[in-house]
Amino acid sequence: MLLEFQNNKVRCELRGRRMWFVGKDIMTSLGYENPEKNLPKYIEDEDTTSIKVKDTLGRTISALAINTYAVYKLLAMAEVIKTCDTDTIKAFKHWLDEVVQPIIDKSIEKVVSDEDMAILKIVHAKSDTEKASSIKEFKELIIQQVKVETKKSTTGKKVRATEDNDINLFSVSEVTETLGLKKGQILRWASNNGMFGYRGSSGKSPFVSDKGYPFFRIYNSNTTVGLVGVTDAGIKALEEHIEEIRNTKLKYKTL
Repeated sequence: MLLEFQNNKVRCELRGRRMWFVGKDIMTSLGYENPEKNLPKYIEDEDTTSIKVKDTLGRTISALAINTYAVYKLLAMAEVIKTCDTDTIKAFKHWLDEVVQPIIDKSIEKVVSDEDMAILKIVHAKSDTEKASSIKEFKELIIQQVKVETKKSTTGKKVRATEDNDINLFSVSEVTETLGLKKGQILRWASNNGMFGYRGSSGKSPFVSDKGYPFFRIYNSNTTVGLVGVTDAGIKALEEHIEEIRNTKLKYKTL
């Protein structure tokens, strides 16, 4: 989806009820310098994701996107550190309210109308066969919604790393339950892709490579040192490569 604010192109994507904006486009619109370099300084990983967009040459590329909360955060900071003038700040607020919000509201209405439509099909079914089909359709819709809520609930526990208390980490065990993967598969896939490895005389102390950041972090619990944690961005990466991970061959019994 391509929107525009004061001649600035804002690439975005609507996923369910959430809008994701290319962070660089938002920062450019608000007058920030060096958006690609400075975005990580202002926005946490949990408020980012990767979306597919078109570049200036028309090629499809992956871009770092931010959620609506992060957009408002950038707007508030722009007003404080004065990256742009007051008129631009006001115009951007109106743009969010008059252009962006109606798009999000429409998506919410669509989700509700799908459920209502399924119920109406059951009520107005003209035959037992049609009624059975409508009931099946309604059940599938509810099951999908339950899966989404279950996933949110399962990954809702925040495991804070002692040295990285600015980011949310989830234990690998929690992620395996959510995605239906084996812990060993996730760790082996990550290791195979150079995201982390093991060092020390015993080879049992994990470390995260530069390539693994920000997907994986090492954190310490109250009882264990050197646990592997998965960030919000890491969970998204696992979801995108889920079939590849399921087919990962385990060379060792444990990692």
